[in-house]
Amino acid sequence: MSDTSAGIVSAAARLMEAMADEREAPLLGPMLVDEILMRLLLSRVGGRVAQLGQADSSVERVARAIEWVRTHYGEPLSVEALAELVHMGTSTFHLHFKAITDLSRVQYQKLLRLQEARRLLASTAMDAGAASRQVGYVSASQFTREDARLFGRTPLKDLTRLRQPGAVS
Repeated sequence: MSDTSAGIVSAAARLMEAMADEREAPLLGPMLVDEILMRLLLSRVGGRVAQLGQADSSVERVARAIEWVRTHYGEPLSVEALAELVHMGTSTFHLHFKAITDLSRVQYQKLLRLQEARRLLASTAMDAGAASRQVGYVSASQFTREDARLFGRTPLKDLTRLRQPGAVS
């Protein structure tokens, strides 16, 4: 971990502690958020972070597309539709999306679906088939394969482990 990363993690931990205390939160919270932002701006991704605040920058446009994907993860979507949504050419959008997320649009959507299915399995009485359909999978077997590939075990085994007392997700 770089010094910058360690500083960000330290500031984030202090922010979490401050937010748990109703007296500290309003006083220390804003300063700690500023510290995290400054550390991010000084890091190797500082240029991208700065672009988030610039209206209509490529980073801001991709951030809008990511937000759309996050709220519509269960729906089929195409790179062309996302590119059009944020007024970018398809190849330009694909390059910027991959540079920012380090994933393709399909990989990103799959990750969101699997994480949401895992949350549903852990927090509801839903079975794996129902959870997979809820997040947009047509094939339960495809869901099971992709879930096992990401989390290292089948959804049933993962669910059993998650529901054990003291389990950490």
